[in-house]
Amino acid sequence: MNGTAGLHAALTRLPAFAGLPPAALEPMPRRGVAHDHVRLAGRGLVARVPRWSQLGLDPFANLEQQATAFRRAAPGGHTPELAVVLPPSTPTTSRSSPARIRA
Repeated sequence: MNGTAGLHAALTRLPAFAGLPPAALEPMPRRGVAHDHVRLAGRGLVARVPRWSQLGLDPFANLEQQATAFRRAAPGGHTPELAVVLPPSTPTTSRSSPARIRA
């Protein structure tokens, strides 16, 4: 992950994360190639930040497909709860801002 500034900027635009300090975003070790994880310290949440779509989807469709998968799996109790989906970044913002925040 190339830093967390874009993700932090996107999160702090939301009222629930308005006071989130930049240091609360803790990149986790990379485990795969499709997305990164960033712990939101003190919140019990992890941001899952897509790096690319394994299905070849555009960023908006990719996030919607992944969010739908989390929502469908949630009733089984074996997947984290989806808290919020941030929109994909634009060319003027960091690539780190598209994310799904989950408990």
